[in-house]
Amino acid sequence: MNRMALAKQACLILLVACPISRSAGGQQDFDFQTIARVLNSKKSELRGLMVVASIREQRPRMQRDVSRYSMVWEFPRADVLRPHLLEYDASKDDWSATSPENWTHVSDVENIEENMSAWRSCRLHNSNYSAAIDLKADSGWAIDTIFGSERTWEMPRPDFLPTGMISMYPYDIPIDNFLALGDVSVRSCETNSENPDLVDVICDVDISVEQSPINQGCKGTWFMTFSKSRGLIVKQRLQNDLRKQGSEYEYSFADDEVLPIGFKSTYFDLNGGKKIESILFTIKYVQFAKNRLPPQACYLSFFGLPEPDGVSPPRSNSWTLIVVLVIGFTLLCLILARQWMLQ
Repeated sequence: MNRMALAKQACLILLVACPISRSAGGQQDFDFQTIARVLNSKKSELRGLMVVASIREQRPRMQRDVSRYSMVWEFPRADVLRPHLLEYDASKDDWSATSPENWTHVSDVENIEENMSAWRSCRLHNSNYSAAIDLKADSGWAIDTIFGSERTWEMPRPDFLPTGMISMYPYDIPIDNFLALGDVSVRSCETNSENPDLVDVICDVDISVEQSPINQGCKGTWFMTFSKSRGLIVKQRLQNDLRKQGSEYEYSFADDEVLPIGFKSTYFDLNGGKKIESILFTIKYVQFAKNRLPPQACYLSFFGLPEPDGVSPPRSNSWTLIVVLVIGFTLLCLILARQWMLQ
């Protein structure tokens, strides 16, 4: 078995091994609290991955059919709701110049700058802004577009975001945080009548612009379908009466795959439920790796570009360790000095 297969197998084992509560009779109890517990248990595993995949995008309405390779990292932080992420897209032509085997090194911060020299563009997202940057042959990295915090809801998102199977759309936040936003209440949580493996959840939501993590209010209904066997969300739908629009994400799986092999994104008008557009994505996984990049990797300054006014990237863990060691050494010196003076 090659290294890529071993990494993938290890990843899938991690994703499958999540705690499930059981009743005295041995039956699995999938009430809403259990669903939340299962989703939270998988959060660190999915957000800790670097995923490399071939993605085919089909937009029948626009007669668009393109394929490209995408690499996605996520950087979890406790003090912000939305995850940080860094995405690099490569066309099939570009991929031939940098084989997948060489891209495993991108997960190491020591090698990322060397790998970035082969990139042409990159999209990054953090709690302060989202930006698309291009690599110019004569001048290095340059900002193509940038969306600040006042337009967070317009920030471009990756085509495939693994956390969409564990977090609440459209905010990309854990279910516990979702329930704490504004007025969110669970209306029902019932096993699907046609497929006993699925649990259908309906929530009533009333979230103001001020309470929203993406400065977009929502008043309406949120639907979720949870798969018991996979321990993942397989379908989400949001009806936002404030915007008179709705959107739906639905994942498809193969029997031997834990992560989805495709998904469909659909947007519709609430007036009569008219479908506006459906986008079909087909996913073929190339590689899984444990992400070891720091959160500051998805800030402009990491690429030698200026940060927007008032934005400071998070400090690296190494600097945090140094500060802790200095403080600890200072306290130790003070304690020893006090004991010497008392003698």
